[in-house]
Amino acid sequence: MQAKLFNAQIKDNPLRSKADVLASLLDFLRPAMKVLAQQERAGRFNISASGAVYIQDKTEIEGFMRLLWGLGPFFADHQRILAYPEWYELTIHAF
Repeated sequence: MQAKLFNAQIKDNPLRSKADVLASLLDFLRPAMKVLAQQERAGRFNISASGAVYIQDKTEIEGFMRLLWGLGPFFADHQRILAYPEWYELTIHAF
């Protein structure tokens, strides 16, 4: 039996409403932010050793910047900063 991917639920999301998009973003961010916290490298996100043609440091910075594409708009709502303070701290202390 094949293991279910961490993001399998994203594939089933119809993305028809703002709530669907938010749910999809959270489905992606939950595991990504766990990895980010474990890596303890501010402003870097390393999910794999393949896929980019840059040196490792630039690849990790680009990985983090891609997370910001979702985190920036997500934290535009102050209530989300209060709901996810650990994520907010990881984000603002990356610079």
